[in-house]
Amino acid sequence: MLFRSIDVGQSLLHTQPNLWLQAMAENALMATCILVSDYESGLRHGSEALRHSRESGAAAMTRAALSNLGMLHYLVGDFDRAVSLLDEADDVMPATSERANARLDSLARVRMAIGDLGGAVECLNTISRNVRRRDRQSTRLNSSH
Repeated sequence: MLFRSIDVGQSLLHTQPNLWLQAMAENALMATCILVSDYESGLRHGSEALRHSRESGAAAMTRAALSNLGMLHYLVGDFDRAVSLLDEADDVMPATSERANARLDSLARVRMAIGDLGGAVECLNTISRNVRRRDRQSTRLNSSH
């Protein structure tokens, strides 16, 4: 059903091209391919998502495509490429809050897979600090009302 909906949307983009929407559609298809373990199609959609997002100049969409491609490369066992993509995602546009934690979680998984337990712990400690910081900010906001 989701593939069909995205296909319909993409067909509309042939008459009215929009690079950002094309990147969004390809990124959604890549994520869906990850969920159904169709990694070959996911890599194809991921490459398209990254190409469209870069051409559109949308940093947040480029970060999303790079992060999802990083996870996909982790899943197929290409750990060096996974690290490279996840690091590039942070270079393109450093994420905050949950997006940063999701990228760090992916990076921790890759680090564990290659035996870099120190790097994995560093990622997980950063996530923990981010969560504590968010909780403190939330507590301050709630107590000021």
